[in-house]
Amino acid sequence: MDRIIKVSNYLVKLFYFLLVALPLFSLFGILMMASEPFHSWAVASPFIDFTQKTPEGIVNLLEITFTPLSEIIYLAGRLVSLAPILLSLLVLICLFKNYRQEIFFSSVNTLCYRRLGLLFFLNALFFKPVTELLDVLAITLSNPPGHRYIVLGFGSPNFEDMFIGVLLLIISWVMHKAQVMQEEQQFVI
Repeated sequence: MDRIIKVSNYLVKLFYFLLVALPLFSLFGILMMASEPFHSWAVASPFIDFTQKTPEGIVNLLEITFTPLSEIIYLAGRLVSLAPILLSLLVLICLFKNYRQEIFFSSVNTLCYRRLGLLFFLNALFFKPVTELLDVLAITLSNPPGHRYIVLGFGSPNFEDMFIGVLLLIISWVMHKAQVMQEEQQFVI
């Protein structure tokens, strides 16, 4: 039991760190892309991928001339892509705080698993396609007429997220049944 508490403590701290670090990392990547002084750092960075797949092929984002409108659209795409990750981190923080307090089968934990499952579903059905749409639109907005694209795709990564979402929803259902059984046992004399 002490191991679960110890690991839960570490994970809560890690999730809090990621809650702050991921948006900053994404913002830093956008800053590197948008500012000329940072281009040399961006080219040398092994951690950030500055390529994007478009209908015309793979495009290096450092070679694109972004207009203010396309920068805003690209930033919106980054925010949409971060939303399910950050919301999932908040749910995981709640879940592991309960584990840290040795609360395993509770309605709050069941709700956490259900929310994670729904977030994976929403990520597959909404967030990923909208992110791709905004990214490709921002990249091709400065192209001449006839070479601008709006892409709405649905593929294997979407099905993977939907599968994980279904698994998490089933786990939440099992957790709910376990919670009901535990509550019934507490009232048996």
